[in-house]
Amino acid sequence: MRDRPELGNSTALTVPGVMLGAPPIAVIQPSTPQTAPWLAWISVPILVILLVSLIVGSLNEWEFYQAGYWSIQRDWFLALNTAFSAWPAQVWSNLTELGSGEVLILLLAPLLIWYPRSWAAVLLAAPVAAILSATIKSLAAVPRPAAVLDQHLFTVIGNTLSGHHSFPSGHSITVFTAAIAFLASSKLRPRRWQHWLLLVTVVCIAMIVCLSRVAVGAHWPLDLPIGAAIGWIAGLSGARLARRYSELWRWSQHPRGRYVLGAALLCATLSLIVVAQTIVYAAVTLWLSVICGIVTSLWLFTCKSAVISPPWNTDIDPSPFSDKQR
Repeated sequence: MRDRPELGNSTALTVPGVMLGAPPIAVIQPSTPQTAPWLAWISVPILVILLVSLIVGSLNEWEFYQAGYWSIQRDWFLALNTAFSAWPAQVWSNLTELGSGEVLILLLAPLLIWYPRSWAAVLLAAPVAAILSATIKSLAAVPRPAAVLDQHLFTVIGNTLSGHHSFPSGHSITVFTAAIAFLASSKLRPRRWQHWLLLVTVVCIAMIVCLSRVAVGAHWPLDLPIGAAIGWIAGLSGARLARRYSELWRWSQHPRGRYVLGAALLCATLSLIVVAQTIVYAAVTLWLSVICGIVTSLWLFTCKSAVISPPWNTDIDPSPFSDKQR
């Protein structure tokens, strides 16, 4: 009777035509593109756009026109604006400034210290969001509430906007662009409750910023979800670009690149200081952005390390160059 070989700690594969006890054969699984996460991300804005289209179409006998769009929202807008007016005006003023592009870029500037890829994703998504916002606003030409309603019927906080660029909400586009660009570039894992908490927190903050546009009397309610959906798509594009073209950001990790970024942030911060002195009702958000811009600029000028590990426990990848280009 043939003796069986002793395998010890190693595991040999018995394959026809291969001697027993030969070195293990590595079984290579075919690589499949990880499209499921991106399909899940992109399905959200598509569903939102479809839902809003169904609401507008069903209430207007499936005719889409400017007057029909805002007229069905008149009572919704007045009810929400009145309800939100119970909160202090300064609260809504500071919240709505979070949807301003120049403010948000500086407010998120500390990401350069810990998560430069996320900041790069936000910056790369900004042109996409700007193009989509300007194009759709000019094509739709929906009047703002102050352009068609008696201003004594609702509360206006800050400047009165009475143009025909209500649809979609630009602030909603901006804040969701930044939120989704950050989240989509952070390698969130659905099995970790910390990542779910981060996802829910960021999205909820972005939604509150969107609601502030109704509170200040600048937008119709349905302008907000459409703006959020467009910003969602722009944020995904920024995260994709930051991952695909990460080589473009290698210069920011060298001393010369850090000096250029620091100088650019410092110039943007100085310009925001001038604005902060004139907009008193949103001083908290504006000055907080100024502080973030100054601190990040000083770090870029003085720190010798390219990326600092976060002081908290996290497994989100801080490096913008960990993924191989595809």
